[in-house]
Amino acid sequence: MAGKMLACLEHSFQHGKKDSLIKGRDFYDLLWFMQKQVNPLEQKLVKDGRKPYTTRTALLALQEKVASIKKKDLSEDLLPLFESPIFVQLWEDAFHSSFSETMQAYLKIAALGMNGEKMSAFSMLIKTTTHRVEAGISCRSFSQGLHLCSVFSPSNGSLYISSRESTP
Repeated sequence: MAGKMLACLEHSFQHGKKDSLIKGRDFYDLLWFMQKQVNPLEQKLVKDGRKPYTTRTALLALQEKVASIKKKDLSEDLLPLFESPIFVQLWEDAFHSSFSETMQAYLKIAALGMNGEKMSAFSMLIKTTTHRVEAGISCRSFSQGLHLCSVFSPSNGSLYISSRESTP
């Protein structure tokens, strides 16, 4: 997850002549990791970034960067990856609120100085946080390589579910 955090913070991506400078799939993956309650490797954040980050400073920098992301920046990179543009649209609609809610749980853990050995407390914070989400994104992976993602958009009451099978 630390590598994905660094990619979201430090990689610039320009698709054609468009003005999008982010890679939507990096933010899609990052949110997926966060919802899976993956703990970033602090050593990687310190060693591999353009500047050394702690978990907390990387999270705060990500929070600031996400606040500036526009939906069109995400869709430009995500639309070719999914069969349904509706799924991408609903995911984009829920992205900022889902990221914000999940980020708050991560920041609480970072403030407590918790590490990967204390994930049960982390899990409790995530569950408490996600119950308050009005718009949400949820992804699950199963043992046979099947991935299911659901997106709920309260603005129109839509629930969209997408599935894909990962190749070995």
